[in-house]
Amino acid sequence: MSDSSIFGYYDAPGQTQPAYDPGRNVPCQFCLRRLGAGDIRFISLMLPGDRRRYFYGYHFGCYSAPAADQIEAALINSRVAITAPNQAGHA
Repeated sequence: MSDSSIFGYYDAPGQTQPAYDPGRNVPCQFCLRRLGAGDIRFISLMLPGDRRRYFYGYHFGCYSAPAADQIEAALINSRVAITAPNQAGHA
């Protein structure tokens, strides 16, 4: 993940500080306004076969389950694209 990612992550179980924390200057993924201060919540997820545990922040009042599914699917798809073997030329 790049430093501009909205997703933070922990590299190991039991790690108390994230390996990467995007901070609060990133947008809420539901309303697209900067997280800033206030009632911020975090969603954590771990992808099958990945050692990292990812998280992202949002304003408490902005949460939407369908949108969360899309956000998390984007992360999963990006990680699969990075780790999948090159399938070019294979049927």
